[in-house]
Amino acid sequence: GSANDSSGNGHHGQLGELPGADAFDPELVNGYAGNPNSAYRFDGVNDFINLGSQPELGDKPHSTNTDPFTICMWVRFEDDTHDNQFLSTAINSSDDNFITLSYSHNGNKKLRIAIKDTSIDENIRNFYSDNVFQTGEWYFLSIVHKTTSLNIYVDGVNENNEFSIGSSDLGINKNWYLGRGFDAGAYFSGSIETVSFFTEVIREADIQELYNRSVDR
Repeated sequence: GSANDSSGNGHHGQLGELPGADAFDPELVNGYAGNPNSAYRFDGVNDFINLGSQPELGDKPHSTNTDPFTICMWVRFEDDTHDNQFLSTAINSSDDNFITLSYSHNGNKKLRIAIKDTSIDENIRNFYSDNVFQTGEWYFLSIVHKTTSLNIYVDGVNENNEFSIGSSDLGINKNWYLGRGFDAGAYFSGSIETVSFFTEVIREADIQELYNRSVDR
């Protein structure tokens, strides 16, 4: 396992603060299928991966930060007693525009999508999953952004809770981070495997196929 980009686009992740080993590096562990060294475990204290910018999402010709995209990943939560911010385009709450995914905000054991777009609202807007997630279990999460709305899929199934967010600038052309977010005290406790970015809305049938293909491997 590694933080390298397998798509061929060269967007390799950097573990921790600097190139080379340091105290901010997550550790390789068994993944969702039990394969050794195929997932990264984050300690909830200071571990993170800097994925860099994803220009195929936000900087491609004729694109904007409101363009459609889909993100899929396998994730395992370990601690439901605090907010676990595990994917974000911000590492400071004062940033103007961002999207952050977190687990168990306010101890509710749900997935939170936090969005800030100062052109719409100076405050952070929060959207929560219907599902309650248990610690120690692997989940296949998909977030589908349709320009003015968001959908959450869990293990290939649409929650049927389309969130209207307006034409929000999510800062998707900025650096993306795994294991941390805009709140300095909300590092992620858990494991993540196979993060995929798509520059389009992935259909429900295709998300189900991605999930089925993963569990059958």
